[in-house]
Amino acid sequence: MNRAHGNLLLSIVDAFFYSLMVGAGESYFCAFSLALGHSELFVGLLATYPLLLGGIMQLITPKIFNKFNNAQHPIVMACFIQAVVFLLISQFSQFAVSEWELFVVVSFYWFLAFIIGGMWNSWISYIVPQRMAPIFFARRNVFVYLGTFIGLLLSGIMLEKGRIGNEVLNLYSNLFLACGIFRLISTLILSFHRVDLKKIRFINLKKKGGGFSFKDFTTTENGKIFLFVIFFKMAVFTAAPFFTPYMLKQLNLNYNQFFILLSLAFMGKMIMMRMANTWQKYFSLEKIFFYSSVGISFMPLLWSLWDNFYYLAFLEILSGVMWGGFDLAFFLIVLTSIAPQARVKFFSFFNLLKTVAMAAGSSIGAFWLMKSHLTISDYHGLFVFSWAIRFLPLFFFPTIKLRYQLSQIVTRLLSVRPASGSLERPIFSLVKGHHHEKQKEEQLHEENFEENEGSLAKKAS
Repeated sequence: MNRAHGNLLLSIVDAFFYSLMVGAGESYFCAFSLALGHSELFVGLLATYPLLLGGIMQLITPKIFNKFNNAQHPIVMACFIQAVVFLLISQFSQFAVSEWELFVVVSFYWFLAFIIGGMWNSWISYIVPQRMAPIFFARRNVFVYLGTFIGLLLSGIMLEKGRIGNEVLNLYSNLFLACGIFRLISTLILSFHRVDLKKIRFINLKKKGGGFSFKDFTTTENGKIFLFVIFFKMAVFTAAPFFTPYMLKQLNLNYNQFFILLSLAFMGKMIMMRMANTWQKYFSLEKIFFYSSVGISFMPLLWSLWDNFYYLAFLEILSGVMWGGFDLAFFLIVLTSIAPQARVKFFSFFNLLKTVAMAAGSSIGAFWLMKSHLTISDYHGLFVFSWAIRFLPLFFFPTIKLRYQLSQIVTRLLSVRPASGSLERPIFSLVKGHHHEKQKEEQLHEENFEENEGSLAKKAS
């Protein structure tokens, strides 16, 4: 097996164990906090504020990344520390951990997650030949979906068994310990990649030019789209972070039911995003974006109408589909309208503003519930409020004038969330310079990939 194929196969195995960690670990942080006896308001804030820290710290990622002579070292190091974080959290069930102690550790987890995401995005662009990337990532994502679903499934079964036996905290401990092991395996696999990465460098976010500036958020047509998404996210997250405490504390759903609802939203979103070529036959990009936004706006109102589990399962599928259309359209707008050399700067600023908006929205939701008695009716009142304010940005829905062709958007999974399916970011090259020195190697990668395409599919499966 040549080096190119070895790296591609290692990336698939890494994706599987990484997605096991996401499905079985981060997806249950908020549920774990409830099991520790933390307040429902805190759990809602735990779903957003740690991401704000990650959004801020990602701005220093280029400086951290460029201090290393070999790009592989900081990625492997950060992944190893993330595995240690899970090993630390696995011990929390044995102690009376306060809300803020858990908050600090989860925030550190997301700090690492955002740093790893940016560095990995740059790194993977050198491992996978660009022309073959859509084919490879389509296959790789199959293992991402499989690993995530298995992680969600095993976690739900284990935690429900622990709940019945009154040992749920011990099961959480075992679960997070397993996630730490999954991340350690993923880290080990990442260290096995063999490619000359010494000359990879991040784009300097402070450098002027590059096709994007902060003023573009307010002075261009695309800027109106980005501002719409930011304010829409703030409205969405007035209620979205509180679906977990609503399901587990107010509706008293068991962990099997919780796992099913998480999985249905995730699967609905993945199916929608993978069927991009089908949707373009019937809808324009603007219609997909608008109809998805309207559908998302109605979701909390529909949640307030009935608490039947099967009805909620239908809503989770529908919500996943709506979010799949929303993210598909938005990512396509970015990849169509933002020059490649400007995307790293754009996503750094946009992700920061988005996490600020998410944290602000969850604060509004927490303030609403703080004035109540935390009953089902109070949650329904919050959902109706969220439905109402989600429509406010729609009055300023931007006109989209882009030439495009819908295609499958390749993304990196960050988290699985109820009522939205998942948090993701698109995969694209963030590196600059030295591409001419990689041209021959890229060509060799592509030729080897094409000659042994059938072999890769067989080994990966």
